[in-house]
Amino acid sequence: MIPQPVSNAAKRSPCAGGWVATNDSGKCKLSQLSGYEVVEFDHNTNISYKCSGRSEHKHSICINGRWDPEVACTELQTQSCPPPPQIPNDGGKISILCQEDYVIQDSEEVVCKGGRWHQYHPVLVKKIPCSQPPHIEHGIMRASNSSEEREETFNSSLYVHGTKLSYIYKDGFRISGEDGITCYMGKWSSPPRCVESERKCGPLPPIANGEIISWPLPVYAPGSSVEYQCQALYTLWGNRNIICSNGQWSEAPKCLGPCVTSEEIMRTHKIQLRWTDEKRLYLKIGDVVEFLCMYGYNRKTPAYTFRASCQEGNLVYPVCG
Repeated sequence: MIPQPVSNAAKRSPCAGGWVATNDSGKCKLSQLSGYEVVEFDHNTNISYKCSGRSEHKHSICINGRWDPEVACTELQTQSCPPPPQIPNDGGKISILCQEDYVIQDSEEVVCKGGRWHQYHPVLVKKIPCSQPPHIEHGIMRASNSSEEREETFNSSLYVHGTKLSYIYKDGFRISGEDGITCYMGKWSSPPRCVESERKCGPLPPIANGEIISWPLPVYAPGSSVEYQCQALYTLWGNRNIICSNGQWSEAPKCLGPCVTSEEIMRTHKIQLRWTDEKRLYLKIGDVVEFLCMYGYNRKTPAYTFRASCQEGNLVYPVCG
């Protein structure tokens, strides 16, 4: 076992006219790890020892009860290694672009792992166009990039891979499932179905200062459309047509009233109408009217306020003083 130093007071003998005899010199002590047994060594004894975890041997000599140099083992300081170096671009991705008319069957992304492109065996196939799209009963087709609900005329005999088309339903029906189809390698995806809508709409929502242009009905079939109009001098705000869908009407428009110039406000603000001697004007939404100061008064608000616009029935007046 590896010896460990044990503190030991050195023996001292008085010098009486000569050197102390060797057998009278102090002994050195060491403890062994197993059982903590203490071993004594005579004066002038040389020892060789090795510390745990170390390869080199150390030496010491017992001199009058003390080891020279001191027998000691210091704790081995272990150093941890830093993280291993990263492979350049490990985990990087690239995307593969095919030539025109070709498509990759698997993933278009390739990942770098361990210095190699991971399982990359691309299979390129030529794109196959689709023939005429399928017709669905009670539905009409429109291009996916068209927002207008109207029937499209498709004169092309072939549609390239990736083409998307959508359907809309006729009055009284609704789309069941996805409303579009996609051409993929010569085949169209499954088309939707137009099924009869069961929920009808009741009476039309009334609007102030407006009316419908057709005779009202007590009940309307799904998909029915009704048009509104406003009374004279009123401006329609919103969608002119509302549609019955799943038992509910879409939001009805509003009829916004005109702006009427006020004689009382003009007197208070010391202003009058420009270009006309009339005291009262009726303005539709967006109409513009101009004012000027009464004789002897000056502008108190910026010049641009003397040109006012009718906004949703409200008119902001300038001020003179």
